[in-house]
Amino acid sequence: MSDNSEGEGQDALSQDISWELGRFIASKSSTFACGGAIPIVDPVLDPLQKETVDTTGSPSKRRRKDDTLSTAPISIRWDSPQGNEAVGVAKVTFPVTEPDGEASFTKLAQDSQPAGFGYQGKNVLDESYRKAAKMDRSDFSSDFCPYELGIIDTIAQVLLPNTRDGISTKGVRAELYKLNIYSSPSGFFKSHVDTPRSEAQFGSLVVCLPYKHEGGQLIVRHTKHAITYDWSTSKAGADAVHWAAFYSDCEHEVRELTQGHRVTLTYNLYYAPGVGDLAEHAPAMQVQTLPLYDKVQGALAEPSFMNDGGLLGVYLTHAYAHSTRAGRKALPSVLKGADMAVYAVFRAHGLKVWIRPVLPRDSTVDEYGYEPHGDEEFNTRVGVHLGELIVTDQGGYDGVDAEDIWDEWSHDRVDVNWLTGPGPAELEEATFMHLTYGNEASIDTVYMHAALLVEVPAASERTQVAERG
Repeated sequence: MSDNSEGEGQDALSQDISWELGRFIASKSSTFACGGAIPIVDPVLDPLQKETVDTTGSPSKRRRKDDTLSTAPISIRWDSPQGNEAVGVAKVTFPVTEPDGEASFTKLAQDSQPAGFGYQGKNVLDESYRKAAKMDRSDFSSDFCPYELGIIDTIAQVLLPNTRDGISTKGVRAELYKLNIYSSPSGFFKSHVDTPRSEAQFGSLVVCLPYKHEGGQLIVRHTKHAITYDWSTSKAGADAVHWAAFYSDCEHEVRELTQGHRVTLTYNLYYAPGVGDLAEHAPAMQVQTLPLYDKVQGALAEPSFMNDGGLLGVYLTHAYAHSTRAGRKALPSVLKGADMAVYAVFRAHGLKVWIRPVLPRDSTVDEYGYEPHGDEEFNTRVGVHLGELIVTDQGGYDGVDAEDIWDEWSHDRVDVNWLTGPGPAELEEATFMHLTYGNEASIDTVYMHAALLVEVPAASERTQVAERG
């Protein structure tokens, strides 16, 4: 094969990978689920941990000196029959310790009822489809709070759409639904789709409490994509709370348990007014659990993908006031949905990511000299930084060279490998305004999109980047 043919083949493969990445980012599949883990620290049982924990927060939430998040042991209380009629309050704390803890857990399992599933508006018991135990929320209480641990804020920023039926929704309300116990040797739940409890429900949150078990993997699917949450003790450890959240239209299943007991709290997630803005990092979430993470890692591991390196571009899919001073300061903290996922995933792979105003190639501003230069692609105009609206009267009455006008806006012409295209006009912000005087006075305004630009190293330099995490 000639060098030229080999180069063309690599270019074609790189384009295929770019197309696949772009298609995945543009789809809902890039953020159909998210999850994380929060270690459990008990200062009473571990004096060494007590010295490294900031205890100024709420009792259930602790932040270590290294800025990692932790939680105190989690207690479940329930009304337990003590005889023919008497009812007493029972309690078990996770992680469960010997010997009293195991006896309490056994009591919890005994007091639970067989778990059914919804089918055509009815609750059905069928152990060939689901074998598990449950306790309704009216029968127990827990001191676990997903709000205090930042889990709900994380879900709001990753999964919550920008609008629903044209109405802005910025918050999430989590409602405790059930406690479930899947027990070996055959606890499972076949693949199914949940029935929303109301029009306001958009997803579910599953919290796995620490108890020794193997198997019971949660598999969540959306279209042709799937992600597996394996909370087995051998995989995830025994001293952490694990969680996963996903959309209501996702198909999901619980694989058969082979050892121990898998204990979970399930919450229904509803749209609610509120603020879901986070800082650049969300300590409650593991970026590796985002479906996009493996896609990006696979692309970076492929030498033919952008072999010489360069810039990847992804247009933001939500509206942000990026041409205002306040909007500039708020980004990237207020990124939402797929925008946040893309930003977080590329950052997690050690890549540099910027948010910049961009003049799309198909913009109708030819009168200002925005024209291709031969076959080159170095004519994508990208602002040097986000900023306030620029107003210029460069050119006065007689007009001026187009490049002199563009020089009033600090920007570069760069070659960008665009993974997605610009969104609708309502996502644009007025960024550049040109005033013309004379007999034909006018004001021309240029509207621009905000985009994520990712610096991808050459293949020879990114081996360690692709293997990160």
